Amino acid sequence: MDPARPGRSHPHRAQHLGRLITSSVLGEGKSTTATNLALTLAETGFTVCLVEGDLRRPRVMDYMGLEGAAGLTEVLVGRAEVEDVMQPYVTNMRVIGCGQIPPNPSELLGSNAMSQLMERLANEFDYVIIDGPPMMAVTDSAILSTIADGTIVVVGVGIVRRDELQRTLNDLDRVGGNVVGLVANRLPVKGPDAYRQAYEEYRETVEAHAPQRRSRSARSRRRRARNVADST
Repeated sequence: MDPARPGRSHPHRAQHLGRLITSSVLGEGKSTTATNLALTLAETGFTVCLVEGDLRRPRVMDYMGLEGAAGLTEVLVGRAEVEDVMQPYVTNMRVIGCGQIPPNPSELLGSNAMSQLMERLANEFDYVIIDGPPMMAVTDSAILSTIADGTIVVVGVGIVRRDELQRTLNDLDRVGGNVVGLVANRLPVKGPDAYRQAYEEYRETVEAHAPQRRSRSARSRRRRARNVADST
Protein backbone atom coordinates (compact mmCIF):
# COMPACT_ATOMS: atom_id res chain seq x y z
CA MET A 1 0.00 0.00 0.00
CA ASP A 2 1.16 3.54 -0.67
CA PRO A 3 2.45 4.90 2.67
CA ALA A 4 0.96 8.30 1.81
CA ARG A 5 -2.54 6.80 2.00
CA PRO A 6 -4.24 5.72 5.20
CA GLY A 7 -4.50 1.99 5.76
CA ARG A 8 -6.99 0.05 7.84
CA SER A 9 -6.67 1.47 11.36
CA HIS A 10 -8.68 -1.40 12.84
CA PRO A 11 -7.34 -4.55 11.11
CA HIS A 12 -9.56 -6.87 13.17
CA ARG A 13 -12.78 -4.99 12.44
CA ALA A 14 -15.23 -6.93 10.27
CA GLN A 15 -14.70 -6.07 6.60
CA HIS A 16 -17.48 -4.21 4.82
CA LEU A 17 -17.71 -3.73 1.06
CA GLY A 18 -19.19 -0.28 1.52
CA ARG A 19 -22.21 1.70 2.59
CA LEU A 20 -24.35 3.15 -0.19
CA ILE A 21 -26.06 6.45 0.59
CA THR A 22 -29.08 7.14 -1.60
CA SER A 23 -32.49 8.82 -1.54
CA SER A 24 -35.78 8.59 -3.38
CA VAL A 25 -35.73 11.93 -5.22
CA LEU A 26 -33.45 14.89 -5.84
CA GLY A 27 -32.87 17.44 -3.10
CA GLU A 28 -33.13 15.20 -0.03
CA GLY A 29 -29.51 15.78 0.98
CA LYS A 30 -27.89 12.42 0.21
CA SER A 31 -24.55 13.90 -0.92
CA THR A 32 -24.31 16.10 2.15
CA THR A 33 -25.19 13.13 4.35
CA ALA A 34 -22.59 10.90 2.68
CA THR A 35 -19.90 13.57 3.03
CA ASN A 36 -20.72 14.31 6.66
CA LEU A 37 -20.79 10.61 7.53
CA ALA A 38 -17.36 10.11 5.95
CA LEU A 39 -15.96 13.15 7.78
CA THR A 40 -17.38 12.01 11.11
CA LEU A 41 -15.90 8.53 10.75
CA ALA A 42 -12.52 10.00 9.78
CA GLU A 43 -12.53 12.37 12.74
CA THR A 44 -13.32 9.42 15.00
CA GLY A 45 -10.11 7.73 13.85
CA PHE A 46 -11.35 5.35 11.17
CA THR A 47 -9.85 5.41 7.69
CA VAL A 48 -12.50 6.28 5.11
CA CYS A 49 -12.81 6.45 1.33
CA LEU A 50 -15.72 8.48 -0.04
CA VAL A 51 -16.67 7.38 -3.57
CA GLU A 52 -18.79 9.56 -5.82
CA GLY A 53 -21.04 6.92 -7.36
CA ASP A 54 -23.43 9.37 -8.99
CA LEU A 55 -22.07 9.34 -12.53
CA ARG A 56 -24.91 11.45 -13.93
CA ARG A 57 -25.19 14.50 -11.65
CA PRO A 58 -21.97 14.52 -9.60
CA ARG A 59 -21.84 17.10 -6.82
CA VAL A 60 -19.40 15.85 -4.17
CA MET A 61 -16.18 17.24 -5.65
CA ASP A 62 -17.73 20.67 -6.12
CA TYR A 63 -18.96 20.64 -2.52
CA MET A 64 -15.51 19.73 -1.25
CA GLY A 65 -13.54 21.99 -3.57
CA LEU A 66 -11.56 19.12 -5.11
CA GLU A 67 -10.41 18.48 -8.67
CA GLY A 68 -12.94 16.45 -10.64
CA ALA A 69 -11.35 16.03 -14.08
CA ALA A 70 -10.55 12.34 -13.55
CA GLY A 71 -12.09 9.84 -11.18
CA LEU A 72 -14.22 6.72 -10.95
CA THR A 73 -15.14 6.66 -14.64
CA GLU A 74 -11.51 6.64 -15.74
CA VAL A 75 -10.65 3.84 -13.27
CA LEU A 76 -13.55 1.63 -14.40
CA VAL A 77 -12.73 1.97 -18.11
CA GLY A 78 -9.03 1.38 -17.51
CA ARG A 79 -7.73 4.84 -18.34
CA ALA A 80 -6.38 5.55 -14.86
CA GLU A 81 -5.22 3.78 -11.73
CA VAL A 82 -7.10 4.36 -8.50
CA GLU A 83 -3.96 5.87 -6.93
CA ASP A 84 -3.96 8.54 -9.62
CA VAL A 85 -7.49 9.79 -8.91
CA MET A 86 -7.79 9.31 -5.13
CA GLN A 87 -7.49 12.68 -3.39
CA PRO A 88 -6.78 13.47 0.27
CA TYR A 89 -9.27 15.67 2.10
CA VAL A 90 -8.68 15.48 5.85
CA THR A 91 -6.63 13.11 8.01
CA ASN A 92 -7.79 9.51 7.48
CA MET A 93 -10.05 10.41 4.54
CA ARG A 94 -9.62 10.03 0.78
CA VAL A 95 -12.09 10.88 -1.99
CA ILE A 96 -12.66 9.38 -5.44
CA GLY A 97 -14.74 11.69 -7.61
CA CYS A 98 -16.89 10.86 -10.61
CA GLY A 99 -14.46 12.09 -13.24
CA GLN A 100 -15.92 12.48 -16.72
CA ILE A 101 -19.64 11.71 -17.05
CA PRO A 102 -19.83 8.47 -19.08
CA PRO A 103 -22.49 7.53 -21.66
CA ASN A 104 -23.21 4.23 -19.85
CA PRO A 105 -23.26 4.79 -16.05
CA SER A 106 -25.39 1.75 -15.18
CA GLU A 107 -23.15 -0.58 -17.17
CA LEU A 108 -20.01 0.75 -15.50
CA LEU A 109 -21.43 0.59 -11.98
CA GLY A 110 -22.58 -2.99 -12.50
CA SER A 111 -19.30 -4.12 -14.03
CA ASN A 112 -16.74 -6.54 -12.62
CA ALA A 113 -14.32 -3.63 -12.49
CA MET A 114 -16.57 -1.85 -9.98
CA SER A 115 -16.93 -4.95 -7.82
CA GLN A 116 -13.17 -5.48 -7.84
CA LEU A 117 -12.56 -1.83 -6.95
CA MET A 118 -14.93 -2.06 -3.99
CA GLU A 119 -13.19 -5.19 -2.74
CA ARG A 120 -9.83 -3.49 -2.99
CA LEU A 121 -10.99 -0.37 -1.16
CA ALA A 122 -12.60 -2.51 1.54
CA ASN A 123 -9.21 -4.11 2.16
CA GLU A 124 -7.45 -0.75 2.40
CA PHE A 125 -9.95 1.33 4.41
CA ASP A 126 -12.07 0.79 7.49
CA TYR A 127 -15.12 2.26 5.74
CA VAL A 128 -16.08 2.92 2.12
CA ILE A 129 -18.97 5.38 1.66
CA ILE A 130 -20.65 5.57 -1.77
CA ASP A 131 -22.76 8.56 -2.75
CA GLY A 132 -25.30 7.13 -5.21
CA PRO A 133 -27.99 8.85 -7.33
CA PRO A 134 -31.65 9.01 -6.26
CA MET A 135 -33.48 5.70 -6.63
CA MET A 136 -36.47 7.04 -8.58
CA ALA A 137 -34.36 8.85 -11.15
CA VAL A 138 -32.34 5.91 -12.54
CA THR A 139 -31.47 2.30 -11.72
CA ASP A 140 -27.85 3.06 -10.80
CA SER A 141 -28.35 2.96 -7.03
CA ALA A 142 -30.31 -0.30 -7.27
CA ILE A 143 -27.25 -1.76 -8.97
CA LEU A 144 -24.86 -0.26 -6.41
CA SER A 145 -26.95 -1.69 -3.58
CA THR A 146 -26.11 -5.20 -4.81
CA ILE A 147 -22.39 -4.44 -4.54
CA ALA A 148 -22.43 -2.58 -1.23
CA ASP A 149 -23.19 -4.63 1.85
CA GLY A 150 -25.55 -2.02 3.26
CA THR A 151 -27.71 0.86 2.02
CA ILE A 152 -28.76 3.95 3.94
CA VAL A 153 -31.76 5.84 2.55
CA VAL A 154 -31.88 9.58 3.21
CA VAL A 155 -35.43 10.84 3.80
CA GLY A 156 -35.91 14.54 3.08
CA VAL A 157 -38.75 15.64 5.35
CA GLY A 158 -41.19 17.75 3.36
CA ILE A 159 -39.53 16.78 0.08
CA VAL A 160 -40.25 13.11 -0.52
CA ARG A 161 -43.78 11.71 -0.42
CA ARG A 162 -44.58 8.57 1.53
CA ASP A 163 -45.45 6.63 -1.62
CA GLU A 164 -42.11 7.61 -3.17
CA LEU A 165 -40.23 6.38 -0.11
CA GLN A 166 -42.21 3.14 -0.11
CA ARG A 167 -41.40 2.61 -3.79
CA THR A 168 -37.70 3.13 -3.06
CA LEU A 169 -37.74 0.58 -0.27
CA ASN A 170 -39.69 -1.88 -2.42
CA ASP A 171 -37.25 -1.48 -5.31
CA LEU A 172 -34.26 -2.06 -3.03
CA ASP A 173 -35.94 -5.11 -1.57
CA ARG A 174 -36.70 -6.45 -5.04
CA VAL A 175 -33.02 -6.49 -6.04
CA GLY A 176 -31.87 -7.72 -2.63
CA GLY A 177 -30.42 -4.41 -1.43
CA ASN A 178 -29.70 -4.55 2.30
CA VAL A 179 -31.30 -1.45 3.83
CA VAL A 180 -29.51 -0.91 7.14
CA GLY A 181 -31.17 2.36 8.07
CA LEU A 182 -33.02 5.54 7.17
CA VAL A 183 -31.75 9.03 7.93
CA ALA A 184 -34.34 11.77 8.39
CA ASN A 185 -32.96 14.98 6.90
CA ARG A 186 -34.27 18.54 6.86
CA LEU A 187 -36.18 17.96 10.08
CA PRO A 188 -38.12 20.86 11.60
CA VAL A 189 -35.86 22.45 14.20
CA LYS A 190 -38.40 24.54 16.07
CA GLY A 191 -41.21 23.52 18.38
CA PRO A 192 -41.48 20.73 20.97
CA ASP A 193 -42.98 18.29 18.47
CA ALA A 194 -40.49 18.85 15.65
CA TYR A 195 -38.93 15.38 15.91
CA ARG A 196 -42.22 13.63 16.62
CA GLN A 197 -43.75 15.11 13.47
CA ALA A 198 -41.10 13.55 11.21
CA TYR A 199 -41.04 10.27 13.10
CA GLU A 200 -44.78 9.72 12.90
CA GLU A 201 -44.83 10.62 9.21
CA TYR A 202 -42.46 7.79 8.21
CA ARG A 203 -42.94 5.20 10.95
CA GLU A 204 -45.71 3.33 9.12
CA THR A 205 -43.64 3.12 5.94
CA VAL A 206 -40.64 1.65 7.76
CA GLU A 207 -42.75 -0.81 9.77
CA ALA A 208 -44.56 -1.99 6.66
CA HIS A 209 -41.24 -2.59 4.91
CA ALA A 210 -39.38 -4.32 7.75
CA PRO A 211 -41.05 -7.78 7.58
CA GLN A 212 -40.24 -8.02 3.87
CA ARG A 213 -36.44 -7.96 4.38
CA ARG A 214 -34.61 -11.04 3.21
CA SER A 215 -31.05 -11.89 2.33
CA ARG A 216 -29.75 -12.93 -1.04
CA SER A 217 -26.30 -13.74 -2.40
CA ALA A 218 -24.32 -10.93 -3.99
CA ARG A 219 -24.47 -12.67 -7.37
CA SER A 220 -28.24 -13.05 -7.17
CA ARG A 221 -28.65 -9.41 -6.17
CA ARG A 222 -26.53 -8.19 -9.07
CA ARG A 223 -28.54 -10.32 -11.48
CA ARG A 224 -31.81 -8.92 -10.21
CA ALA A 225 -30.47 -5.36 -10.43
CA ARG A 226 -29.42 -5.87 -14.04
CA ASN A 227 -32.88 -7.19 -14.82
CA VAL A 228 -34.34 -4.01 -13.36
CA ALA A 229 -31.99 -1.94 -15.51
CA ASP A 230 -32.87 -3.88 -18.65
CA SER A 231 -36.59 -3.42 -18.07
CA THR A 232 -36.40 0.38 -17.84
